[in-house]
Amino acid sequence: MNEQVKAFQFSIVIHAFFGLMFFVIFMESEMGRKLTVTDLNILNEQITPRISDAIKQRQPASPSLKSLSPKPLPERTEAKNTQPSEGQVPTNDPKTEGAEPQAATTQADDSGVVREQARTHYLKEQFTYIRDMIHRKMTYPQIARKMGWSGQVTISFVVEEDGTVTNIKIVSSSGFDILDRNGVNAIKSCSPYPKPPVRAEFVMPITYNLM
Repeated sequence: MNEQVKAFQFSIVIHAFFGLMFFVIFMESEMGRKLTVTDLNILNEQITPRISDAIKQRQPASPSLKSLSPKPLPERTEAKNTQPSEGQVPTNDPKTEGAEPQAATTQADDSGVVREQARTHYLKEQFTYIRDMIHRKMTYPQIARKMGWSGQVTISFVVEEDGTVTNIKIVSSSGFDILDRNGVNAIKSCSPYPKPPVRAEFVMPITYNLM
């Protein structure tokens, strides 16, 4: 009998203990839920304004009506007449000033090349003919023959465009004045020469040799 009473009391104690434990656990879970809900509400109230502020900062500002209004087109300026009026001195333009002298220089260079080519061609074609003309006009001076004088004189001269001869100069002497003067007279006596396209200068050696 005593054992049954003890077992019954022990059972009551065990059930009371587990009931108390269940009650404590239940109350803690309920309190935890309330605290969790309260905390979430507080966080929501703190975070929501920050998120909305960040969204506003990232969104581009909507253009105002003034910014959307069309901009006025730039005024067209009428081209001014650059040609000088009567009595007005034209303004010097470095571009136009440089063009004309350059063209003139080019034309002068081309003309000089053409003239030099014509002169070279004339000298090449006429040198032998003119040399033979001078040799035919030459006479060996009698005094030089008697004295046995001989030598070579080199004479330069210019044939003008009309065939006349000018600027006769002795480049190198034969050593005897009579022979030099005889060579100059032979060149003068051959004028007029074949007319060149441009004035041409000859350098002619004349040899006096006793055979």
